Formats: sequence, structure tokens, C-alpha cells
Amino acid sequence: GPLAADTVLIERDHIPMQELADSIERQIFPKFRSRMKYPNDITNVNKLYAIINHAKMLWLSEAIAINPFSSATFFWIDAGFSRFI
Repeated sequence: GPLAADTVLIERDHIPMQELADSIERQIFPKFRSRMKYPNDITNVNKLYAIINHAKMLWLSEAIAINPFSSATFFWIDAGFSRFI
């Protein structure tokens, strides 16, 4: 039968460590941009990209804590994964 599901909305202004974005853009991007194989890839252009990737672990932890279906197994399915296939 159909699987039960639940969606938890996380507002953009609640991204953990978002306050580091400007520092990352200022300090890290310029230093390594000349050595990047794909400097215009979203992973290297968007200053929130790395922060959001790390936040996913925290968001998954939140989902585990909420656990509306008493699940024993959790995983993250990321829509961005399709660009590597």
C-alpha cells in the first residue's frame, strides 16, 4: 500500500551556520578559485552551498527526533544528486 510521509518546512533564515556565508565567500573562494577545476559550478559559486550541505545532517537529526511514524530507518534523498548521474 501507500507509504506514510510527513514534510517539515524549514525556512531559509533558519539555516544553521548561515552567518558564516560571507566569511566563506570572502576568505575561501578567492584563495582557491584559481585552482578549481569547475570554478563556475554551483558548488563553487553559491556561498551557501557548503553550509546547506552540512546543515542537511542537522535537518535529518531533527526529522529523527520528530519521528512521526516511529521509524527505525532514516535517509536523505537529495534532488541535487541527479546532476552527478
